[in-house]
Amino acid sequence: MNKQSHKQIRPNYFTFTITFALVLAATLSFCKAGYVAINHDERMKARLTAENYAARLSQEVKEAISLSEHLESVVKIKHGKQLQIKQIGPELIRQLPFASSVQFAPNSVVTQIYPLKGNEKGLVDLWHDKDRGPVVRYGAKHDVVTIQGPFELFQGGTGMAVRNPVFLKQGGKRKLWGFTIVIVNTDQLFKKSRASMSKNGYDYRLTKQLTPLTKKYSVVAKSKGKLPKPVKITFTSTDKQDKWQLEVAPKAGWTASKKVLWILSFVIVIEALFFMLIWNFFKIKALQLEATIDPLTKVYNRPGFEAALKSWIKKHPDQPFTLLMIDVDDFKFFNDYYGHQVGDEVLTRIGNMLARKQNSGLLACRYGGDEFCAAILGKSAQAAEATIKQIHDSGHGFKSRGKMISYSLSIGYADYPLLATSMTDLLAKADEALYAVKMDHKDSVKCYGQGQHHDIRSQIGFTVHDLIMSTPTPLIVFEAKKGGNTLFVNQSCLRLLGYQNIWQFFDVIRSNPFAFILEADLPWVVEWLRVYIEDGRKNETRELRLRLITAEGQRAKVKAQARMTDSLKYGQVMYVSFEDCKNQKGFQKFFHF
Repeated sequence: MNKQSHKQIRPNYFTFTITFALVLAATLSFCKAGYVAINHDERMKARLTAENYAARLSQEVKEAISLSEHLESVVKIKHGKQLQIKQIGPELIRQLPFASSVQFAPNSVVTQIYPLKGNEKGLVDLWHDKDRGPVVRYGAKHDVVTIQGPFELFQGGTGMAVRNPVFLKQGGKRKLWGFTIVIVNTDQLFKKSRASMSKNGYDYRLTKQLTPLTKKYSVVAKSKGKLPKPVKITFTSTDKQDKWQLEVAPKAGWTASKKVLWILSFVIVIEALFFMLIWNFFKIKALQLEATIDPLTKVYNRPGFEAALKSWIKKHPDQPFTLLMIDVDDFKFFNDYYGHQVGDEVLTRIGNMLARKQNSGLLACRYGGDEFCAAILGKSAQAAEATIKQIHDSGHGFKSRGKMISYSLSIGYADYPLLATSMTDLLAKADEALYAVKMDHKDSVKCYGQGQHHDIRSQIGFTVHDLIMSTPTPLIVFEAKKGGNTLFVNQSCLRLLGYQNIWQFFDVIRSNPFAFILEADLPWVVEWLRVYIEDGRKNETRELRLRLITAEGQRAKVKAQARMTDSLKYGQVMYVSFEDCKNQKGFQKFFHF
């Protein structure tokens, strides 16, 4: 080998050095970007977690506030006279363990406390008290619930004082009667949220503004672990008068730095760097693809479908396509009767069927639950009819554990750009066509046609809005079981009970369907319901009379007609309509079967 040949095969160290420097620079840049991304993801996850728990904590505080409002309703019912806290206190504290004590303070002087033992120091003149007075006067002036604390409880633990100003009408004017007060044990109030945060791997610190009149915060609850660079969420529970701050951090600490150092230790070698780059390249591509695919059916998910369809429209702006909304008829039957595995098998088979057609100009996605959405590209609704029929008629049966499982599809579709030029309008029209199939006999297909829009909407509007929301008969629906939720209440019932809207109703009543029944009538109404449910005769109307409590604390005498029936979604439900009996004399509670 001559010198020239030797020189040619000798490595070019300058080029190697430059290449190494560029690769190293790229590696460091990559690691920095990785740190930013991982750190961002970790903190975003922690922030979402903190926001979720802040909402839960706020709701728990509202439970304490609602107890003070319940005491307020008692005051208003009795017009501020002959109040006996010992008559209602034991049951309230038994049902709500977070309540350390409940109090009445007429003329802003605490005169009644339950339990009194150990709480004698609470019998004070709130208005003129050095520590409590400014907060009490602030709450009365602004007519807002104030939460003072935290402070140590006589029974041990940390507490807060929830004070609710009560105004009564006297001589046609609102006058401050005094306060209803709940002393809250914060350990009990936030017990579930604290346990959940700890179980999910987060350390936390919850602080609260001592009073609305100071910027000083004090710790209400905290975990034992440290909080390095915590995520902080500020929230209020009601009226934006009390401010809270929740700080959270992973128990294991922030791992972004550790992860990046671990990667850097492997990619510092040139050979490993190239393999790592290639691996990351394909991994990112796979993650991008995975993010657009529904994991069960292996067709697009909704974001992936919308992105793919927008991309196609951008490339083919002048071509039509047909949008399909596909629904599995009576899908809940498969989950309830055969089990979720069979339900998943149904969805998987539909996804496989649609996926096989994607190479022939069809985009498909799982739109949500048992609904699929598909676009037949380049074809108008008329031209796509054969493909739509194939989808509808595809094999809808299979064997599972020796049983033949059959299912059917309902399909509604609409034409682009003939019927709509925006995805929102097109989806709405395809969905209405699907509703038309559902309202007919299901297991069919229907194209959105001219005039159909108004027909379907008028039918839907009549059955849902006119027959239920606007009916003059007050109506409420709840689950016919102990602790069952209130499912529905119409406008007439809201007017009868004195609520301005559904949000105010559920904020006060929560999910308890008995919350608006007069306390004196509640025991026999609960017994009536128990007998009705155990009797087992459904779809039979039964009658009773009782007294309700309105939003203003007034009594309303009503005759109720109740009917128990089965719901596919909720099981046994109770439909109850009311007739106002305020003008009937000789009102007397009764019920019969």
